[in-house]
Amino acid sequence: MTGLLLRLILIPLILLPLYGDKITPVEEQQTFTSGYRIYIDTLIEDHNITETRLYFRTAASPRYEAFTRMECIGKYCRGIIPSPAGSTETIYYTILYKKTNNRIYTGKESVITRRNGLYLVNQTKERTPLRLRTEQTQKPLLAGFEDRYSIQEIANSRKYGVVAGLITRDKAGIEDTSVIEGRRATIFTDLPPAAYAAAAVLLMALAI
Repeated sequence: MTGLLLRLILIPLILLPLYGDKITPVEEQQTFTSGYRIYIDTLIEDHNITETRLYFRTAASPRYEAFTRMECIGKYCRGIIPSPAGSTETIYYTILYKKTNNRIYTGKESVITRRNGLYLVNQTKERTPLRLRTEQTQKPLLAGFEDRYSIQEIANSRKYGVVAGLITRDKAGIEDTSVIEGRRATIFTDLPPAAYAAAAVLLMALAI
């Protein structure tokens, strides 16, 4: 019994560092000012990426209702969150990207809070209508945001947020996720052979 517990505890600890975190912020964006669009800059340490998305929401929305497509140059990607309303205190966001092999990756959920009276360099007063996308069959309300935007539902085959667990199947109008051209990657998806070798050595050591 003790050996089994050790395996369950130690193997993930060995594999996690080898896997690494592919999505890292360029700067720790922790605050925002009401009335300004927010730039989110990040580095994605991966290759063969076909699409990168920035999903966002406020505390008024338990699920992600919309996203903007991020623009990337090499590993550097930038996305925009619409201007938050004056009553919004907290914004949540997460990044999703898809590779040519149809694997879908998501970063951890990040949180930023309001701090009015301070202009931040990663904000803009730009008012050209944003192009937003949604995976919902009904137009989202985008509670907590006040901005100019157009919003369009994407095709079922591209509703990757359903596969990633960011939006429910009923909201997206999907009964069978096999219609989506992508599958969620797990921590074990891209592990190098060294990771498996390390796990095998650990198992043999614990078996002795």
